[in-house]
Amino acid sequence: MDKDKLLQRLDDVGQEVILFFNQLDEEAWRINIYTEGEAWTVHQILAHFVSVERAFQWLINDIVSGGDGTPKDFDLDRFNHEQVRSLETQSRQELLDIFQTERSATQTQVSHCAPDDFLKEGNHPWFGQLSITAILKLLYRHNKLHIRDIRRTLAGYGAIES
Repeated sequence: MDKDKLLQRLDDVGQEVILFFNQLDEEAWRINIYTEGEAWTVHQILAHFVSVERAFQWLINDIVSGGDGTPKDFDLDRFNHEQVRSLETQSRQELLDIFQTERSATQTQVSHCAPDDFLKEGNHPWFGQLSITAILKLLYRHNKLHIRDIRRTLAGYGAIES
């Protein structure tokens, strides 16, 4: 996938994220979507989106500049827990604004990448060695997977059409 397609996909999914969260009613924001392990509400998943966006910016920068990516001993569960807890006090509108700002920063970062940067590889904390292209695809697919989970759970509560 070339840079322009990656940028367009990041933009399209970023807009989908904003539209999706903006259409949720008050009740939906408090429903637990995940109940095993770390129980997260819709609000906490949006906080997670902000955290992941920032983390991927760091990861991409590290790999492009010659680094190894995420350290091998990185505790992803602890990171997610701490990051979500630090962001969950933000209002949903603040989180949406921050997400939009961070997604724009990711797109700017990608627009400055040279063609050979997309082939560089580094360690992703869950999937191991990946190219920058694969990491970027994971970023927007990650959003879509969580939104799918939210839709399924909210549909079960009758809080949204599936």
